[in-house]
Amino acid sequence: MTLTSLQADMGKSVRSAERLRASEQEQLLEQYLALEAVSPRRCQRFLDGLTEEQRRCLTENAHYDGDACLHRMVSPVSWENGLEEESVAVFQESMLGYFNILARRARRHSPPCPHRHAFAELYYIVRGVCADTICGNDLDLVPGDLVILMPDTEHCLSVPGDCLIYQAAIRESTLRNIWEAFLASCPQPPSGGETLGAKGNAYLLFRTGVEPELRELMEQMLEECANPHRFFNAMLQGMLSSLLALLFNEFEPEQERRQNDRDLNQLSHYLKMHISEVTLASAAAHFGFSVPYFSTLVRRKTGRSFSEILREQKMELAAKLLAESDATMREICEKTGYESVSQFSASFKRRFGRTPGEFRAAQGR
Repeated sequence: MTLTSLQADMGKSVRSAERLRASEQEQLLEQYLALEAVSPRRCQRFLDGLTEEQRRCLTENAHYDGDACLHRMVSPVSWENGLEEESVAVFQESMLGYFNILARRARRHSPPCPHRHAFAELYYIVRGVCADTICGNDLDLVPGDLVILMPDTEHCLSVPGDCLIYQAAIRESTLRNIWEAFLASCPQPPSGGETLGAKGNAYLLFRTGVEPELRELMEQMLEECANPHRFFNAMLQGMLSSLLALLFNEFEPEQERRQNDRDLNQLSHYLKMHISEVTLASAAAHFGFSVPYFSTLVRRKTGRSFSEILREQKMELAAKLLAESDATMREICEKTGYESVSQFSASFKRRFGRTPGEFRAAQGR
């Protein structure tokens, strides 16, 4: 064997050993991140079972406190910069390791600590009551509440000892891809959909009450992170897609609900002011909604369709004009937005059981 071939064989052996070491590092880190995300005790048992060489492999790729078994989740430089310059801890996407979505149970007895993330976060209150402050807004969270927090949003969540919270950290690109695919599959924009995708919106709060399916999906994500399958990222993304579909199909973000309630409180006044020319499309545009979403919103909030509400407003005005004025049928048609007297008369009789002329005569006019 020549010196050159010997050197080549030695180089191959070194590269092979390096590949094996890198593979072992990846496997150890995957196991560590998955266990740390779900159970500190299981994580500690995992660390206790490692050899010194395995511990060295792990520490080459991850920052952790072996005694407390707590993953640092952020580089020392970012942590120090956040505390010294902004007094706010900054958590980077590097904490997710190989995961695009990392679900875990929130640590209890956590003191309030202002922080923000480079990733999105979703958290679901399972048990107990806790407080969160998001961009200066104080929120009291109760079981069934679910918050979607946008990246780079400062908040301060306090978790008492009797509170159980499921959390999911989500890479920004992953959330964007899931959301775009979700919107593409929707025949109409979901309530709050524009809010989730818009810049400048820090969070969405859903008051879901007790919804077993939401909790089940969150627990499936926890289990997948604790015991990841081969294609764990694809499975987690599928679970998150299902959760978002259920959430936006069944519930309305609290911010949207309040705004929608205010808008619908103004709907009756708007119809009265524009009753002769208003349409579903013009009303939707006035309140800033798409036509399909506005139509769905009105029915969900009132139990009636937009056309039913508009027709009732027109009939009330027509009855008032017939009883209190000498306006002709043609003039009443124009004021109520009907194109012909026959169309108006037919609608009026269906509503009141008599023709406009009979109704006026009964009023003594």
